Amino acid sequence: MQAIQRARKRARPVIGSVDYRCCSIFEAQFTDESYDLVYDSGCFHHLAPHRRRNYVDLVHAAVKPGGRYGLVCFRPEGGSGYTDLQVYQRASLGGGLGYTEDRLRALWDKPPFSLRALRQMNKTSSQQPYFGEDFLWALLATKESVA
Repeated sequence: MQAIQRARKRARPVIGSVDYRCCSIFEAQFTDESYDLVYDSGCFHHLAPHRRRNYVDLVHAAVKPGGRYGLVCFRPEGGSGYTDLQVYQRASLGGGLGYTEDRLRALWDKPPFSLRALRQMNKTSSQQPYFGEDFLWALLATKESVA
């Protein structure tokens, strides 16, 4: 809850009211196709392999046609290095899973999504007003509009 309070305080003067929720993504309640943007900075790479498809389906259901999905997740060198099989053998994600470009494209660059950008983040110094680490991906996809 502390993170949500901090986000509200920071966002209010800039963009006004934002609907923040604290819950499991798989228990979230929303109206289908109700979001212009879904942004994930730290959830996806902490999902067990068998939940990936559920997550993609959930994002698909939440985003409006023409809407966007933004993702920040671990690159291979940022994650635990565990394979999907090792996750289950060890009963652990090892702190989070790293993704290759090919694995991300296989999930986010096929209908109904179209990949707009996928790049390695640039590391920023602590004096910068924004965050960046080179062991992370930054991804932006668009949900295709229905013709």
